Amino acid sequence: MTVYAHGGNVWKDGNPEKWIDFSANLNPMGPPQAMIEKLKASLGNIVYYPEADMKTTTLHIASYLDVSSEQVLPTSGGIGAISLIAESIRPKKVVILQPSFVEYMRVANNVGAELIHLPLIKNGKIQYPKKEIMDALEKGTMLFICNPSNPIGCTMPKVMMIDVLNYAENIGAKVVVDEAFIEFSQDESVRDLVENYSSLIIAGSLTKIFAIPGIRLGYICTNRDNIKFLKERQTPWSLSSFAGDVAHVLSDTKEYVEETLKRNQIQREYLRRELEDMGILVFPSKANFLLLNIKGKNITVEQLQEKLIQDNILIRNCANYIYLDEYYTRIAVKNKESNEYLVDCLKKYIGE
Repeated sequence: MTVYAHGGNVWKDGNPEKWIDFSANLNPMGPPQAMIEKLKASLGNIVYYPEADMKTTTLHIASYLDVSSEQVLPTSGGIGAISLIAESIRPKKVVILQPSFVEYMRVANNVGAELIHLPLIKNGKIQYPKKEIMDALEKGTMLFICNPSNPIGCTMPKVMMIDVLNYAENIGAKVVVDEAFIEFSQDESVRDLVENYSSLIIAGSLTKIFAIPGIRLGYICTNRDNIKFLKERQTPWSLSSFAGDVAHVLSDTKEYVEETLKRNQIQREYLRRELEDMGILVFPSKANFLLLNIKGKNITVEQLQEKLIQDNILIRNCANYIYLDEYYTRIAVKNKESNEYLVDCLKKYIGE
């Protein structure tokens, strides 16, 4: 049986606040104040059904993404987007660039699709397998590309992405680009291509950048025909009233996002430098997390997890990712104080 494990398991002892959670890639700034205030002000609306057609929420998300509202469909988180896409289209074959988000495998299994895995890491280096992708695609295939990749943090070159989309368009395949972390690498977004390619469907999430995993707010961005097809298959009231409320203030978050990106870049570089100085292999990342290989330290991630739990620190064991093993871990980039604490603890257990 496949284990669909995730990070963010802070509820295991009923006290989530005790943990410094490096296993979930959430914005350490916490939710924007505008979102908190909007939720407080709208609390009375829980006695009403949410907007069934999500028209208002669609307009706000479209404005935030700078695309037409006809190209947007709100969903219950990124998972809701991925599930709706797969279960509506029901591909015969699913191709996944691995390691990647384990839920792609779950939705593929749910629709009975043949699974093809293509490696992104070869000989310790990131390499996008363009030829292997082309060879694997055929009519009825769905290709999943996480961009930036989770858990690596790399992105497919835009020129290669366009080549893949052109090929998929010609043969009748679908390319699902998961942009859950796209705010951290905004120039890599393919939102500007959705109207030109019926093969392209973007699954997005607002959970990570705004640190609101409990709200469950995501979206699909694709061309008008695809949106119409998917919307007809989406269940009513897919969003809670809280998700709709949060969407109302997306236009007020520009400065918050800019400050987030600035802090993330500084702290990500700090962590990379400190970890490499400890002899840990750190993969290049454009996101708010880093993939590490600690094999050179003669300790497994599970053993390291047991030590860090004593310091109330959680890290992500990546052994359940395809092509990764017990020496790979992913850590989120958090605030300065938390990052420095993690570095001190790691030095204590695996030495400088």
